[in-house]
Amino acid sequence: MNFLVRKSYKMNIFKIIAIVGIFCAFVNGNDFTKQRVITVEKDTITLNSIMQNSQPKMLYFWATWCHVCAKETPKMLKLSDEFPKVQFIPVAYTESPVKMKSFIQKMKYKLNTYIDFTGDVFNEFAVKATPTVVILDHNNHVVFNGYKSTRTYKKLLNKLIEK
Repeated sequence: MNFLVRKSYKMNIFKIIAIVGIFCAFVNGNDFTKQRVITVEKDTITLNSIMQNSQPKMLYFWATWCHVCAKETPKMLKLSDEFPKVQFIPVAYTESPVKMKSFIQKMKYKLNTYIDFTGDVFNEFAVKATPTVVILDHNNHVVFNGYKSTRTYKKLLNKLIEK
């Protein structure tokens, strides 16, 4: 019995160390601001050139073919209007600028989106599905990465604005 308890304890310690290591690597890892995206006007820019202020940021990862995104994008646009002190950065997955511009016009989105033409930005933020929201604090540290209700995003954004 004592052997099983020690083995279980060791396994839990290793799991905790692994989780902390992954979290630290993700939050303090590579300089994601050097990642490149393109605009619907076909300009190539870095995230750094977009994220030059000290505001909290909400990155919204989406795709034109994503049915859930079609329902969530209007909510995200409304949320961005409700939080003018938060920089809203929509990033679409590997779409051509011409197709993206046409899609935005067709959907009547008031959206200045960026396109991750290589998938590197999605990979850098460990985005495995669309939509995904990544919220960064004033220092560009990740405080949230996932998909929840807009109510959850509002709570997080309000906390960041209060600081």
